[in-house]
Amino acid sequence: LDNEVLIKTSTFTIHTALLVVEKIGFIPADRCESHTNHGQGTERTDLEGPFIINLLTQTSTPSLDTITLPEGEYCGIGMMLRKFDPMKMKHHLPKNHPVLNHSIYISGTLNDQIPFILTADFNRPFLLFNENQSLDVESFKDSLLEIGFDLGKWFDGITTAHIKRIPIHGTLTAVINKKNNFYIFRQIVKNIYESTSLFADKNHNGKLDPEERQHHMGLAYGHFDENIDIEHDDE
Repeated sequence: LDNEVLIKTSTFTIHTALLVVEKIGFIPADRCESHTNHGQGTERTDLEGPFIINLLTQTSTPSLDTITLPEGEYCGIGMMLRKFDPMKMKHHLPKNHPVLNHSIYISGTLNDQIPFILTADFNRPFLLFNENQSLDVESFKDSLLEIGFDLGKWFDGITTAHIKRIPIHGTLTAVINKKNNFYIFRQIVKNIYESTSLFADKNHNGKLDPEERQHHMGLAYGHFDENIDIEHDDE
């Protein structure tokens, strides 16, 4: 893990941000309504994981490959977040790896220098779609695609003084999960979903330029289903 890369705002500093993604697949346009209304995952599996995504270093283990899509229209892209169960996953991690038994692991410090750890152990779809237009394969054919996470927005609406701390090994730590600081946990998870966008290298220069990462340039946007029970779903 590369802790030299930091995300710092006036509210918090993120030292580590990891996701476990079991699979990634584009959602065909004719399946849009059922997915967006019922929070389903994608039937298509264009990339099979699990992938450990390091959002600070913008790397994946193993690396993400090229996707070949049939011609047609799609409404978005779906990822399946999956708790890294060492007994079920085909990849192995060191025993002390922070993402073991979690699907999301985030750590850092709050603005009062109190360390925080956020963990999720649910298995849930993470959908990005565009309600206003479908995605035609021809429009991003042979393009570099990027799922962009805006980490600076993850603590939006959170008053860090309200986060309860507990002692861990003699150090007061803000533990944020489904058992501790649950409502703050839910808000941050919602922020993670809703601050995520799908971008494309539209000028085909082999990289995403800053203007191509602007919010209004997104092909699809993250959606958080308010009906999802993230408190009890860890199966």
